[in-house]
This record gives sequence, C-alpha cells and structure tokens, in this order.
Amino acid sequence: MQKRNLIVYVFLGSVILAVAGFISGFLLEKDQVSSIELSHHGQSIQNSIYTRYQGKIYASVPSNGDYVIPQADPQSFHSLNSDGRYQNRQFAVDRQYAYCGNLVVAGFNPKRTQALDHNYFSDGQNTVYCASMSQRNPDLSGFSEIKQTWLYGWGFANKPQTYIYEQVRLAPSAHPYTAILDADILSNGQKVYYKGLEMPEANPAQLSAIVVPQDDQSIRLSYEFFKDHKSVYFKHNKLALASNDQLYSFYIDGLDQAYLYDPTQGQVFVDHLAFNKKLAPYQVMSHYGGHVNHALFLSKSGVYYYDNQTKQIERAADNPFNMGQWQEIAPLIFSYNNQTYFLQGSERWGGRKGPGLISRSTHLYQLEDAATGPWEKVANVTTHHYAEVWKKGNQYYYFDRLGSTQLIQQTLYLIADRETLNHLIHDELRPDDIRQLVRNDKLLAVKAKEILKATTQYRKLLFGFIALPF
Repeated sequence: MQKRNLIVYVFLGSVILAVAGFISGFLLEKDQVSSIELSHHGQSIQNSIYTRYQGKIYASVPSNGDYVIPQADPQSFHSLNSDGRYQNRQFAVDRQYAYCGNLVVAGFNPKRTQALDHNYFSDGQNTVYCASMSQRNPDLSGFSEIKQTWLYGWGFANKPQTYIYEQVRLAPSAHPYTAILDADILSNGQKVYYKGLEMPEANPAQLSAIVVPQDDQSIRLSYEFFKDHKSVYFKHNKLALASNDQLYSFYIDGLDQAYLYDPTQGQVFVDHLAFNKKLAPYQVMSHYGGHVNHALFLSKSGVYYYDNQTKQIERAADNPFNMGQWQEIAPLIFSYNNQTYFLQGSERWGGRKGPGLISRSTHLYQLEDAATGPWEKVANVTTHHYAEVWKKGNQYYYFDRLGSTQLIQQTLYLIADRETLNHLIHDELRPDDIRQLVRNDKLLAVKAKEILKATTQYRKLLFGFIALPF
C-alpha cells in the first residue's frame, strides 16, 4: 500500500511540476522588456518604428509588441525615414545590414540603400517591397507559436515572429524601378508590380486607378482597383473583365470588402472574385453599411451576397423587387409598389456553454402598420446629420444614419410623441441623447415582416448549444 501511495505521489508531483514549468514559461515571457518601458526610457529613432535602449535596437511590430534586433549595430543604425513620412518608418540600415521591420533584408548593401517611395527600397542592384503595416506571419503555426513563446520565456529561443512586415523581393532589372500612381505600385517601364507582385501584362504608361464616387459627389481614386486600356486589376490580380471608362469602385461602410462595378454589363467583382456573369446585370441595393452585415445585389434571378467565411457568392432569396421600380429614399430604406422596406443586420452569439459569435445576418423587412400617403422628408437630425426625420400620413419616423456601431440597433424608429419630434428637429443632440430616447421608449421599434435573410455562419451549433468552429 505504501509503495502504491508513493507511486501516486510521485506521479502527481511530476504532473504538478510539468504544469508549473509549462505555465512559468508564459509568465516569464511577460517579464521581458515592455513597450511601456521602451516608450518611457528608450530613444526613438527618427520618427520610425525603431527604439534605441540599453545598447540595443528594438523594432515595434504592431499586434505582437517589440523585438530586439540582435544583429543591429546601435552606433550606425539609422532609419530611412529622414523626412518624417509614414511610409519609410519600417525600414532602416546600419553599417552591415538593411532591415525590414526587425528582420534582415538578405543581400542588401546598406551603404547604397535608398527609399524609392510607396514602400519600395533598393541598393541599386536589389529591390524589395517592405510593407508599412504588420500582418500575421503565415509561416508560423499555432503550435509553433506556443512552443516558441514558452522557450522564449525561459531564454532558450527568440521571441516568436507572430507578426511580420512582409518582404517581397523583385526580380533584377536592367532598367531602374520607379514608383508610379498613388499606391504601392512600382515599374521598370516594362513590368508593373503591386506590393512586389507582378501585375500580368499591365501597361505602365496607361495604368490608372479606378474612380471611387463619394456621397458628396466628389471623386476619389481606388488603392486596389486599376486599369489600363485593355485590362482590369484588383491589386496584382488580373480580372476577367475588359477595361472601359465607366468602371467604378465602391466600399460599403463597415464591411472590409472592395467592390468593382461595370455598368456596361451590370457585372460585379468583390475583391478579385466575380459574381456569376450569367446572372448579370446586378444592382447593389445600397451603398450604406451602418446597419447591415452584407452588401446585397439584385438580379432577375435572385438576391446575392459575398460570404466572407465560405469566400463564395451566395444566393439569399428570390428578388422581391422584380415587378416595377424600387427606390432607396434614405440610407437602407426603400419604397416599392406603395410599400416600405428596410435593411437591418443582426448577430447571434453563443451562450455560457458555447460562447462567441455564431453568425451575422442581414435582413430585408417590410414595414407594417404604416400610415397611408407618400413619404416626406421633414428635417435632418442635428447639423452633423446623425439621422433624418420623415413623415408618412400622420406618423413621424426617425431614419438612422449613426449605425449599429453607435449602439443604435434599428434602421428606423417610430417617433412616439410631438415633444420627441421637436427635440429631434430643433436641438443639437449627441449620439448618447439619441440612445437615451431609445431607452426611454421615445423612439419605438417598428412592426415589420421579414422578406429575406442573408447569413454568414462563423460557427456551427452541435446538439443545439455547443458552438464549434465553422
């Protein structure tokens, strides 16, 4: 019996020591030089990402803190950000090496290295793109990150490179590279590169950015969609689309997607993915994103949207506006066949046994119990145009423009009384004042019927309550 107890105690002790050793590696990792210590006591180098501290050089890599650069020579180390611009903050040289972020750029001659603009750098023979923003390191797996973090805590390894400033080396060229356009584009007069990647068959003399019309009728230029006289590009990707002068790009507020529209065909691209050409022409329902989780596109064959989890174009439902004309009278609010419709988003979250985001949806609703008569705009809410007041018959409505990120959950509300109406029309309200009106039932949720729903699933429910990764 005593021998058995001894074995149990030895086993339990071993487990406890192993767990303690494992956890201690992560606790010790927290004991390294902190970003706060560097910012308070270190010497910032020429408005760059680099700091000189206790005889060492550190590079700030957003999303994963600061990295010491063991190869760096503190005396000769300097940034190429000599004019204080943001673009060159992430690149530096010393007497022996050139650096993109905290990593050495192999084969570069630091004495001849110079910035070419648009995040490109060259020593006269070698040219590299060094991204100005850090990104997740695609070569580091989750297991490797955990292992390296533990070893780093005990001093047995360097800090895991979870995030990096991407480096892309360009092919050697007999002709000098020159930055063109107001984007991360470089050309040697023959080939064109976007963030270091070749844009196939792009003509540098003809290349231009595609226009992005704004709500105030002004025009901006895309940083992602480009065209020459023949071809169209999303970043470095050549699209299956002929160039024409009517192309334009647009973004939906709050959605991390870039759209390209070709009015000559009614064709749509989201990033480099084309909607089904056989179902064209498409028409975007709304360019506003304050209360939606998807951009919806109408064709005669249905309503379509991009699912950022499946990376596919999905069909939500039949097109409810196939008969007659529909009009967006205000952001996300539509009039069709004497009826009123509106778009609104929702989220589904897991419970205690399966916490986290389950899905996001965008709904098209039909307003019910509204008074008869045409819609009339009454006023903007505040000089900041936080919302609009509209009238239909003897009823007044609040049409929101703040969006769900400002904790205004509904696209439109029924205004409860004359006092609230006057308050909205005449007073300079803050967003919190409007939230208070909702909480106090001065702005009432409307009665509506769901017509269709577009959903992106982030996790699946097992047995109805356990959320699993999708």
